Amino acid sequence: KRNKFLITKKMQIVALDLETTWLDPKKDTIIEIALVKFDSKTFKIIDTFSTLINPLIPIPELITNICNITDEDVENAPILTEDLMTKIEDFIWDCPILWHNTNFDRDFLLNHEIDVSKNIVLDTFILANIINYEEKSLNLWFLCEKYDIILEWAHRALNDTEATVKLFEKQLIDFKALPSEKKALLSYVFSFTTDKSFEVYKELIW
Repeated sequence: KRNKFLITKKMQIVALDLETTWLDPKKDTIIEIALVKFDSKTFKIIDTFSTLINPLIPIPELITNICNITDEDVENAPILTEDLMTKIEDFIWDCPILWHNTNFDRDFLLNHEIDVSKNIVLDTFILANIINYEEKSLNLWFLCEKYDIILEWAHRALNDTEATVKLFEKQLIDFKALPSEKKALLSYVFSFTTDKSFEVYKELIW
């Protein structure tokens, strides 16, 4: 289904975020998904897709308190059918996917049969561990505050996704401003991995 990934000057990236009923991708389910497709060079948003999802189970009160999504909000929302899964996969297609703290959302998608197994993974949390390692916290809210990114309604998927795009842009600016010897060292370290994501990072940073 997916074409071999090629780095191009017009590369598009899809930022993604989920809200879920709890933390276990094998037992819990998705209640909201947001996708933001953007140009990797200009960071211009090309397209968005977001929807609440009816989990067919009550949403725990703690989750409602965190993300402000109630049972009433999802009562008439679509369930995660094959049709919706196909829409999500078609939106993403073969684009690299950008997350903040990848493993959580990716595991949820894979456990709910949304195939992102072949997509290159980009992670602002991993970049934060390199460029923002001296900060007291590397969560999305704190990093947005550091970079003066307005994050309204944190823990709603579309807002978090749009904030992640802005954070990614700011992080790349910081990487580009590093002294040449530090960038050379990072390039040397990157050369030891077969992870395709580092090809993308290098293309965007250098």
